[in-house]
Amino acid sequence: MRWLLLSVSFISIAIAFRCQETIDTYNGLVNVGNFTGAAALTFTESVRYIIPGSRPDIPYSGIYEGRDQVVSLFVDGFLGHFTIVNPLFNIRQLSDDANGPDGLPRLVDFNQESFRIKTQFGGGKYFSVAVIHDFLFDPQSCLIEQMHLYHDPYVAATGFAGHSPINVPIMPGLAMIPPPNAFQVTSA
Repeated sequence: MRWLLLSVSFISIAIAFRCQETIDTYNGLVNVGNFTGAAALTFTESVRYIIPGSRPDIPYSGIYEGRDQVVSLFVDGFLGHFTIVNPLFNIRQLSDDANGPDGLPRLVDFNQESFRIKTQFGGGKYFSVAVIHDFLFDPQSCLIEQMHLYHDPYVAATGFAGHSPINVPIMPGLAMIPPPNAFQVTSA
């Protein structure tokens, strides 16, 4: 009796997202609070940031158009209303060079973000919220054209109303990795 030995090997090729350098620069600058630098190096002039929710329940919700408005959102909207407890921690990232509307490069990242609402807005309540950022990029420059933030607005609204929000991680097994011991905003 003869046996045929068949050997099969698979070649795995990882194809890098062509705008990865932009998102790495963005995350690196935002994580140290350098929002102006992030805007200058990673945004198109006409960048758009969409955050669902209703005002006054979520005071920073809305549609922000252009670099100046988006930087103002980061500085006045985010840092004006809460303190960042941990920096952006990407749990998962999905990207495609031509999967966005009209074939634009698109990246979606899944995060668990933690904040403490400033006392004047919610009694210093801590909240942690699962966040999905959906980025679209200019196909020539790889600069960010649009960011759409998806989150559970109830979590933030509960905190801003002065109540203790329910904090549930987006991916409990992965989100429990502790953030770095220190985080400091060095430049706004």
